[in-house]
Amino acid sequence: MHQFIWLIPILPLVGFILIGILNKRLPIQWSGGIASAAVFLSFLISLGVFRSTNG
Repeated sequence: MHQFIWLIPILPLVGFILIGILNKRLPIQWSGGIASAAVFLSFLISLGVFRSTNG
């Protein structure tokens, strides 16, 4: 699971950039969904890394 550590900060950053680029073209629900999904996936990866580190 340690090979995915780099995704923890990258996923929210990619979500931020995607929402910023598609600012006026995305419906507000999609923007919220993209942001929530990016943070949630980052959280899940963090949990996986923590779990694999602590046995």
